[in-house]
Parts: sequence; C-alpha cells; structure tokens
Amino acid sequence: MQATETTFMTMNRILLFCFLLLAQLATAQTVAVTIKIGNPKGEPVPAATVVVWPVADSTAAQSKISDSTGQVVFELTQQLYAVRITSVEYTPLEKTISVRPDATTFRMVMQPQASELNSVVVTARRPLMRQEDDKTIVDPEPLANASTNAYEIMEKIPGLFVDQDGNIYLSSTTPARVYINGREQRMSAADIATILKNLPPNAIASIEILRTPSARYDASGSGGVVNVVLRKGIRIGLTGSVNGGFNQGRYGNQFLGLNLNNSNGPLSSYLNVQVSRRNSFEELTTDRLFAQDTALNQEALTKYPANSYYLGYGVNYSPGEKWDLGYDGRLNYNGGRTNSANQSTIRKISTGQILTDNIAYINNRQSNFSISQGLNAKYKIDSAGSEWTTDL
Repeated sequence: MQATETTFMTMNRILLFCFLLLAQLATAQTVAVTIKIGNPKGEPVPAATVVVWPVADSTAAQSKISDSTGQVVFELTQQLYAVRITSVEYTPLEKTISVRPDATTFRMVMQPQASELNSVVVTARRPLMRQEDDKTIVDPEPLANASTNAYEIMEKIPGLFVDQDGNIYLSSTTPARVYINGREQRMSAADIATILKNLPPNAIASIEILRTPSARYDASGSGGVVNVVLRKGIRIGLTGSVNGGFNQGRYGNQFLGLNLNNSNGPLSSYLNVQVSRRNSFEELTTDRLFAQDTALNQEALTKYPANSYYLGYGVNYSPGEKWDLGYDGRLNYNGGRTNSANQSTIRKISTGQILTDNIAYINNRQSNFSISQGLNAKYKIDSAGSEWTTDL
C-alpha cells in the first residue's frame, strides 16, 4: 500500500515536470519576424538601420540593415519588442511590436526629413526719387538713417536748397510754399522749420515736389510747392511762436507777432496776429536864385507815423479720407498820419536881409480796413490724384 502511494506521487511529479518543460519550450520557440520599411509613396527604404530589443530587457538588442527591398528579418520569441529605425534623409522612427504566431510581418512607414536650406533675404528698395505726372516724389527712408529730424531730410534732398531762415528753394529766387498732408501751412518759414525740426526722421512717408504747380494751388506758389506727407498716426499738435523787435534811427519802429497752429488728427486750425508801429520821415531842402541878388530857401520836414494790425485765422476739417473742408478769414487795419512843416524864406544875397519868412503846417489822416473770408472744399475722386475743388 505504501509502495503504491510512493509510485503515484513520483508519477505526478514527472508529469508536472513534463508539462512545465513543454510550456517553456513553447514560450522559447523563435519565429521569423519580417519588418518591411517604406516611405509615404510606397517606395522601399534600403540601407536602413533597424534595432530590436525586448521591452523587458533592453540589453538583448539586435541590429540589422534593410536590403534593397527595404526588408529585414529577425528570429524573435513571442513577446513585446521595441523597434528603432534610422536612415539618411528620413526622420528616426520608434515603435513597439508584439510578436505572436499570427503576427510576424510588420510594415513601417518613415517620413522624409525636412531639410532647411540657407535662408536668402531679398530686399527691394524704392528709388530715392521718382516722377509721377507733374510732381517728383522723394522716398525719405534712405535719408532718414543719416538724419536726426525731418528738417535735416529736407536739407539732404537733391535739388532743394534750404537757407538759414528755413526758406526752401527749388529752381527760382522765390521760396517754395510748404504743405503738410496737402494743407497749406499759413505760417512763417521759421515756424515751419521749427515743426520739421521737432519731427523724427521716420515720421515722413514721402515728400512731393511740384516745380510748376497747377492752377489749383495758390498764386503765391510761383516758387514751387513742397508737400510733406506724414505717416498715419503722426500728429503735430499745438505749435506756435512769438516774435517781436524794434529798430531805432531818429524815430523808432516796433513790431510784435503771435503765430499758433494746432493740428490734431482730422481737425486743424491756425491763428496769426501781427501788430506794428512805424514812424518814418522825409527832409527836403531847396535853394533857388531868382531876380538879381535874391534867393529862396525852402525846408520841408514830413513825418509818417502809422500803425497796422493784422489777424489771420482758419480751420480745416477732414470728415473722411476723401473730403477736406476749410474756412479762412483775414482782418487788416492800417492807420496813419502825415505831419508836414514847410518853411520858406526869401532874402537878399548881398546883405542877408530877410524879405519874407513863412511856415506852413499840413496834417493829414488816413486809414483803411479790409476783411476777407473764404470757404473751400476738396473731394478726392480716385487714388490717381483726381480732385474736385470749390472755393467761395
């Protein structure tokens, strides 16, 4: 009985060992695994390096090179593997595969590697000066790099001469009229020069030069017109100047002036006030000989005191990109007098005896007052420069 039980236990152990051995053999059995490597066009990728290793043991790695058909074959056991593929001109590829009896062929698609060429920068520059119809357009960008303000740009433009008082000359002895954004600046050349000196060089978009202005410009523009076009968003703001002075001879002259200009977006306005007082004179001495031993002597002194007052004002409004509305007014008053004293003396030449002596006083007053007002409207028809203007 005891021998039978011992024999039975021994047989069970032998059977268990056989089952375990068969399971181990089944697990360790290798299969031929084929990896096919191609690109998105379906073309094979030859000479690719393929590295395979078990996920559980990265030290047991195998490496092979794909053939001309883009294939590589490994003898692998049934488990989970990591695959890394590298090739010239392709992005490295990493994937995980599971080797089973029913899964022995794997297809891998490699993406071409994006190659970045050396960048080439092509810069196109506009010419410094170009001709459009009756005007010359200057691109200030090449001159702005070597200038500290907009006034220096004007000094560097070929064909323009700027004197020390701020006057701009084109091709005649008459200074050119200066416009900013198509609006005439009713101020002195020195005030305009001050505005340009306070503007940075990159504030100017272009400069338009008209040597022979058309009839739509003021008649005072016989010396030409220079239109400074500012970049969008540039506002000049409130500018102004005060000037005064006097000169003294026998009688003195005095003058005082105020100029204000406000440019704030679509609305701009200006105010000019000038007051002057002058006093000039004229002396005339006449000696005449008539009859025998008789002479006539005349002395005349005439004074011309006068006062003058000038007020100029205006406002300009642009409700849109095409419309431009304006109003201008001028008041002018001149008042003066003429004071004259004429002395006439007749005397004997030989004795110096005064025969007659008289003096005449003449006082005369004169004054004049003038007022002028105007309304103007301008409509830009198209981008080619066609305009419709009205002045009342």
